[in-house]
Amino acid sequence: MHGATPETVHFHEVGARDSIADIVGVAICLEELGITSVHVSPVHVGRGFVNCRHGKMPVPAPATALLLRGFEIFSLPEVDGELTTPTGAAILRGLHAKPGLPSGFVPQRIGTGAGSRRFAVPNVLRAFFGNSGTVGGNVDCDEVSVLETNIDNASGELLGYVAERLWEMGAFDVTMTPLIMKKGRPGTALGVMVPPSLAARAQDLLFRELPTLGIRRQTVSRAVLRREKRELQTSYGAIAAKKITDPDGTMHMVPEYESLRAIAIDTGTPLRDIQTRMTKELSELEDS
Repeated sequence: MHGATPETVHFHEVGARDSIADIVGVAICLEELGITSVHVSPVHVGRGFVNCRHGKMPVPAPATALLLRGFEIFSLPEVDGELTTPTGAAILRGLHAKPGLPSGFVPQRIGTGAGSRRFAVPNVLRAFFGNSGTVGGNVDCDEVSVLETNIDNASGELLGYVAERLWEMGAFDVTMTPLIMKKGRPGTALGVMVPPSLAARAQDLLFRELPTLGIRRQTVSRAVLRREKRELQTSYGAIAAKKITDPDGTMHMVPEYESLRAIAIDTGTPLRDIQTRMTKELSELEDS
């Protein structure tokens, strides 16, 4: 906006303590709640003018207006003042918030926050947490981003390194499939599934680390069985497990691999023996 390089940018209001607290707070909430997609209704920006370090600015402020490009905005004549700050707009842009509700959205929890300033309309912000719908029974539906690229000039070490970085980033899945490309060259089809909020970061990582010239990227819906994380007491002590509900309502426990791996290393028992024993014990817990 100011024609400056990133290195010379100086933050004013957005660098204040309350703005940093807002950004960190949103990040913590997204992480704790396991949010995979953010949607936003038309953004109420307010009207009139606002005073800042650059002087008197129209509402929405220039930075806010730039950040809200592509979002539907509105203002009510009875509200005079700034209702969307550059910090709020930056959060929406950084989260790749999509306009409107997803199809079949089912709210489960509602959070409400009220501001201290008084307007002719309620100064309230609400956040709805839920699923983007169900496809029947105990099957939920959400959205994920899928990135794909075919490569014939990357080493196995490089591909393995990139996969590790993607897992650390928070990818849901990373796959590598051998294939024959043009001119009979052996190659690899790399597939990555991430939350939509991480799609841009994953794409940037692939372009920076791999010699690929193009990436196919799409947002798709997926059906997932309902599951809960549990900690169960077994003959080997506490282990992590998932309680999974099938479409017909049948529930079963699945032990987490990392817990079984740790037991195998600590006891020197073959992993397959641990798996067999834990599967039997969890089955008995389900029947009890």
